[in-house]
Amino acid sequence: MTNLTIILCCAFFESVIFVALLKRYVPNFGLVSKRNFRRLEPSQIPLLGGLGIYISFLSSSLFFLSSPSTLRFFVMSLPILIVGIADDIYELSPRTKVTSQLLAIVIWCLNETPTLLIDTGVSSPLAYIFSAFWILGVMNATNMIDGIDGIASSFAILGFAAAGFLPGQIDSTGLWIMSACYCGFFVFNFAPAKIYLGDLGSQLIGLYLATELMCWRPTIPSKYNLLVPLMIFAFPQIDAMLAIYRRLMAGQSPFHADKEHLHHKVLHSLESVRLSWVFISIIIAINAVTALIISADTETFIKFEVLISSVTLLTTLLWWTIKTEKVMTSRIAQYGNVIIQKKFEIAQELEITSSLKSIVVYDLKPYYEGLLVRGLGAIDNFIESFSLLIKKQHPKSEVFLIGDYSILIMRKYFADSVEFKAEVNLQFLGLTKKYNIQKNDSASPRGLSFLSLTELEQLAKKNKILVIKRDEKLSSQKMAG
Repeated sequence: MTNLTIILCCAFFESVIFVALLKRYVPNFGLVSKRNFRRLEPSQIPLLGGLGIYISFLSSSLFFLSSPSTLRFFVMSLPILIVGIADDIYELSPRTKVTSQLLAIVIWCLNETPTLLIDTGVSSPLAYIFSAFWILGVMNATNMIDGIDGIASSFAILGFAAAGFLPGQIDSTGLWIMSACYCGFFVFNFAPAKIYLGDLGSQLIGLYLATELMCWRPTIPSKYNLLVPLMIFAFPQIDAMLAIYRRLMAGQSPFHADKEHLHHKVLHSLESVRLSWVFISIIIAINAVTALIISADTETFIKFEVLISSVTLLTTLLWWTIKTEKVMTSRIAQYGNVIIQKKFEIAQELEITSSLKSIVVYDLKPYYEGLLVRGLGAIDNFIESFSLLIKKQHPKSEVFLIGDYSILIMRKYFADSVEFKAEVNLQFLGLTKKYNIQKNDSASPRGLSFLSLTELEQLAKKNKILVIKRDEKLSSQKMAG
């Protein structure tokens, strides 16, 4: 066995041992996952898996490497270590976590040089600025993809391994050691997970991998080399950009948590955590191989063809995922509407009268998406509970279906009030929590809205629904008589 093989085996087994110890003793201190809208598991899973990776990487690096760059990394990662552990315990605010990330990046800027950008012709000040923003972005992006068992750790294994094979000056041994440490963790994180990475483990991926790529000095300088980090981080970067766009369009903070990431859509389409892991891991592997081909000493047209092919394949796979989810969700919604029609007397005409007091809309699309992976039995139970909720909260009201997903409730005898809206919010939120299909951590559940008469008419026009104003209808009949 070569020295490198021995080093990697030691790192792997150290990680297995440390993670196993954390898995065994962390629950004694209450450091387990709290069930919320983002977790499907009914049981509580130990956290702080990233601490086991950190300790095993620290011990392996100090024993086998002891290089100045390794020591600088551990100094740089201290803010992430402290805040990451604290977040797993206390669930800190996004502002606190971003502050720790910025502090780590500042330490890196004071001790390292972004040679990849500078050697490509970017001025030094701009190189540091671009590097800082990009590192901050991918640290949060790798944190976002940690939503399905094994995804983040698989990305770490493949990403660190691929970066270690890049031609030129890069800390290959350190990258491979980190990959081996995540392999040790993966033993316990493959579905069904027995321990989670936590914020420390997921942010550590982005911090170490991104900083090493920025310090990479390729054998052959080329502007194509700038695409290498982008390709390695392609999946988490696309997911993060879509998440930020989605949240800003909804008037929410970019850090507002939800269950609409790409891995959630893959899960809804394939209806299996393990199949989702295989699918996403293939995408990550394709991106990593593409990055290695771009970095190799090959003809420019070959690099261009490989890049175009990889991007086309990635786009096709993601399009298929989103399209499949939409088709399956639509079918589930149609099935749900059949059940609803059996439980309610559905109004055939949207009539607006002077006695109309309030209008409530329930958009069930996001909740049908969450029920996709659980089968028709779960949908039956949800619709049954939802129907009971409607009958209890909106007695003597007209029920109208809008498209495949929305339920419109028109109340004639009970006017809106602050107390009424608060109660409707609370009861519907309780229903989504009961079935663990919450879409956000807000006190107002997604999909629930209260409309004015003007907004109702706009909604009807948007969905091409005929609106009849009963008072006008009666007047017309009298004139005709």
